[in-house]
Amino acid sequence: MKPKKPKVHKSKGIKPPFKKSPKTALRASKKAEIPLAPKPVRGSPAAGERVKPARFLWLKKFFARARPRRPLPITERIKKEFLSFSRLFKKKLERFLVVNFDPTITEVLYVEPLADKLRLLAYDVQKLPSSDKENKEEAVFHFIEGFLKQNAIVDRDVIISISDADSIFVKDLILPVMSEEEILKAAKWQLKDDVLFDLEKASIDWRALEEFAGEDGVKGVRTIFIVANDEVVNRYLSMIQKCQLDPLCVTTGAFNYTHILEKLPETPKAVAILDVGHTESTFGIYMDNKLNFVRRLPISWEKLMQSLTKVLVSDGGVTQFTYEEAEEITRTVGIPENVTETVRGNVHASHLMSLMRPLLETLVREIKFSLDYFAMNFEKERPSLLYITGDSSNLKNLDKYLSKEFSMNVSYLSLPSYVDTAVLEEKEIEREDRNKIINAIGAALGGLRAINLLPFDIKAKKLEVVEKAFLRFVSIVMGAILLFSLFVMQFQVHNYQNRIRSAQIHLKTMEDVKNLIQKVKEKEGLVTAIEGNRVPVEGLLKTISAAIPDEIVLDILEFNPHEHRLMLKGTVLAGGEAAEAALSNFLQKLESSLFFTEASFVSSQRSGVDYKFEIKCDVFH
Repeated sequence: MKPKKPKVHKSKGIKPPFKKSPKTALRASKKAEIPLAPKPVRGSPAAGERVKPARFLWLKKFFARARPRRPLPITERIKKEFLSFSRLFKKKLERFLVVNFDPTITEVLYVEPLADKLRLLAYDVQKLPSSDKENKEEAVFHFIEGFLKQNAIVDRDVIISISDADSIFVKDLILPVMSEEEILKAAKWQLKDDVLFDLEKASIDWRALEEFAGEDGVKGVRTIFIVANDEVVNRYLSMIQKCQLDPLCVTTGAFNYTHILEKLPETPKAVAILDVGHTESTFGIYMDNKLNFVRRLPISWEKLMQSLTKVLVSDGGVTQFTYEEAEEITRTVGIPENVTETVRGNVHASHLMSLMRPLLETLVREIKFSLDYFAMNFEKERPSLLYITGDSSNLKNLDKYLSKEFSMNVSYLSLPSYVDTAVLEEKEIEREDRNKIINAIGAALGGLRAINLLPFDIKAKKLEVVEKAFLRFVSIVMGAILLFSLFVMQFQVHNYQNRIRSAQIHLKTMEDVKNLIQKVKEKEGLVTAIEGNRVPVEGLLKTISAAIPDEIVLDILEFNPHEHRLMLKGTVLAGGEAAEAALSNFLQKLESSLFFTEASFVSSQRSGVDYKFEIKCDVFH
């Protein structure tokens, strides 16, 4: 309801009961030089601002209110739940991310697995700052976030690869054939003295390598175990979850190369891979594309830089390379093939070799020891091919040097042709970048088949998600089945009701037809009897007996077969209107009979109390 306007008194001499208008008050205040200072009200318009009428304010609030979302149709809900439920059990991934964590470098890939290849859509590499842990984690977070935004990535699935030897322990054990739970207990008991962190707070996975029978006939399994420190894994997982990504599995560097070897053509049965990292290196031996042996080596890119930046005393004086100069030398000169050539100024190749020789001799000695140990303890053939890879394996001529030392084929590990990089702007990935991302490529090739070092609580949460999705999917499907059953039931009830109505109509029609057939049969019998000059006396008498009322007594019944005429004479044992009603009723019944075509009164007279009558009936012929 609109507010009532105040009444205005127009009579002279009577002051209005309201104050002056705003304009009048303003003129009065100016004349009296009194400034207007209205009391501020919370939410009131600013000075000079036009006040908007609140006439339709309630309507604006109605349309501006938060409206409930329209529920999806049942078919759309079932489709949506089925897709989300089936996605949990998919063994083949769609587009996903791979993040490889190294103590000094982080690599991110965005890939799409296809039927016959793995398409590399985007990649980036970032060197981590040499600062405290919090700054590194913050740098990793911003790096991944920037990668996602730069490439407009909406996919959330990610595979994590950890290349940190301090948090990952790998060892092969010989165990008898037993159940999975017993294998885990036996492995913990054998690994407790070798692992430097708490096994109860670690994630363990394993791969069986080969079965064999001992001298006593007992079967055993040689199994390689991977143990990850949950504290380190959870730190990397927190970075991933901070970027709102969904971790699918956690794998590690040495096992990623197995998937690279599977895709390479004509790979020898025994292959060795030297992974040179910034702070550490690993040496692995692979039999039939399976990791059989892995060992940490006491060499790294960092130690190489320390060797090259030492003070060099020569005939030309004292020389010391800076870190940048040392990096430049590794790319341009590397391991000198000719010791007499000049490297820079008064520094010759022989001087450079004197700086690198201790580290290179250590590398050769450790690799030789690993090869001999593997051949002697596992009774396997020595690898015929050595691959060099790793984010810090860019020392020039390292492959030639190792090939000469071991008299075997040595080459840099290349990307298999199965990996498609045509989507990228570069025609070909440089060897330096290829060595940095090839481990992450291996994790992408492995997908969900790779080892999984996700902590138990996260696996339990994923299992809980699967169970909830299954229950939600089953409840929706059961609800849909019940609704469909109710619909079918209602349809059947409606169908049966229609059938009953149709049957009732059919039954009624059948009864009418049956009565009609009965009458036709009676007439046909009568016609047959008449055609045979024989009057069906029995049927005629039955008809008269059924039609005669109680008040009438027949005295005489005369039948003339030639004229087909029946004369009925009798008495009505009633008087007045009752007699007339009885005679009229008797006459109507005779006329409606099949035996008579016409019935009429010949005479009727009163005889005392009673009535005498005579009726003529023409028999049907």
